[in-house]
Amino acid sequence: LRPGQIYDSNGLTLATALADNDVEVVSVGHSSDDPTEFHALVTAAAAAADVVFTSGGVSKGDFEVVKDVLAELGGEFGSVAVQPGGPQGVTVVDGVPVVSFPGNPVSTAVSFEVFARPILRELAGLPPVDTTELALLESVRSPAGRRQFLRGRRTDGGVALVAGPGSHLIASMAAADVLIDIPAEVTELPAGTPVRVRHL
Repeated sequence: LRPGQIYDSNGLTLATALADNDVEVVSVGHSSDDPTEFHALVTAAAAAADVVFTSGGVSKGDFEVVKDVLAELGGEFGSVAVQPGGPQGVTVVDGVPVVSFPGNPVSTAVSFEVFARPILRELAGLPPVDTTELALLESVRSPAGRRQFLRGRRTDGGVALVAGPGSHLIASMAAADVLIDIPAEVTELPAGTPVRVRHL
């Protein structure tokens, strides 16, 4: 890659997650920040699929091409009280829902798990996402007012944190087998507290 470029992890992550939930992936496309290029790409995707997912370009930066283009097509964008994965959007393009996730890798993966996977599994006739309660193996702090999904791994004694809450820590997402669901009103939990986890 040239200087300033990064490898795409989100396309592969979403395509793999979709396939794991009995969704046929039609294509994985990439766009620059050029509005015309993105408009053509999302229009072609909507013509070929039943639902389209995008990642990136939905926050508050100067060049949020996804939000800029889709807002003109009637898209709605905002922020939900979830960490990671605050910025979200939804648009209907030519009758096809376009679901827009934030671009940080963990935010994209968590957004899919929390917002899209349960619905897709229901549509595919699959069992609901499996959740259970496990004991925390260490104490946890969480920001007030935001429902936090921490990456964790199941052990014989409970659930251990894989890494910190950063939304760029894609290796921690790959190492996790559960998301630890910390309610928005909770700011601190001591080790040994039972917490709800959703299996990845």
